[in-house]
Amino acid sequence: MTIDWREKRFTGADGTRLYYRVTGQPGQPWAILSDGIGCDGYMWRYIIPQLVTNGYRVLHWNYPGHGFSDRAASPQTLTIEFFAAHLIKLCRELDVTDPLVLGHSMGVQVNLQALRDGLSARGLVIIFGAAGRVLDQYGGNDRLGRYLPALRVALKSQKSLFEVIWKHAMPTRFGLAVGLMTELNAMRIRPIDFMPYLERLSQMDPEDFLAVLAQAAEHDARPWLMDVRVPALVLAGDSDSFTPPRLSRSMHKTLPDSRLVVIEGASHAGPLEFPDECNQALQAYLDELASAP
Repeated sequence: MTIDWREKRFTGADGTRLYYRVTGQPGQPWAILSDGIGCDGYMWRYIIPQLVTNGYRVLHWNYPGHGFSDRAASPQTLTIEFFAAHLIKLCRELDVTDPLVLGHSMGVQVNLQALRDGLSARGLVIIFGAAGRVLDQYGGNDRLGRYLPALRVALKSQKSLFEVIWKHAMPTRFGLAVGLMTELNAMRIRPIDFMPYLERLSQMDPEDFLAVLAQAAEHDARPWLMDVRVPALVLAGDSDSFTPPRLSRSMHKTLPDSRLVVIEGASHAGPLEFPDECNQALQAYLDELASAP
């Protein structure tokens, strides 16, 4: 399916110029896509056509320092709260009302923060993400979260070396091999689907990446999950080490109205590894929304 995007920019809540794109026709219900950290849309490759087929007008945007957006006006605004404020501002400017909000990884936290801060939605789709404190459980322990401050200090002192590795090793077969060995399902992921992530990530400032990761590690939306009064779909992978499925089960139990689908063999990149299974679960959820009074 060919998607006809209209690409534009807007001024975020902190003055940063941010990128967004829209497809669909006026009068159609909105669907908003919020990415994970370091991502700029690659994860939605198989989901966007399904939303369009279901008659949604799709809005996808880039965080500061991600994709085609400018770097943040200030390092102090690289927070989940500011990202949510950017999204709310964009929705007001475009007159987006009662959207279906979909988030992958950190995008789950951004969307939950936006809902708490006043964004009204018709539905919530949580895709391989957690409500907060994401590094507390990475790989089954909190080791990465404890090492992150030291890693940020090392980056500041050796930034030129880090940047060489980041920009030249990341978008190569070596970067892909590391992903296959550490997180991805090597039998299911296609390089053509994952390489765009590595290529765009290599263009992001590594200091910004670690700053956002630190914010995602501190942010916690779990205290207000019970206040989310919209139907939710929680998609999880049983091989996701970044957001283990037990976190998804916990969200499912806390959200007032949710359905949980755990996909066997799926890693954090499940929508690319198991597109048919993910889209089948999403379609069932969309059908429920469409039939709701």
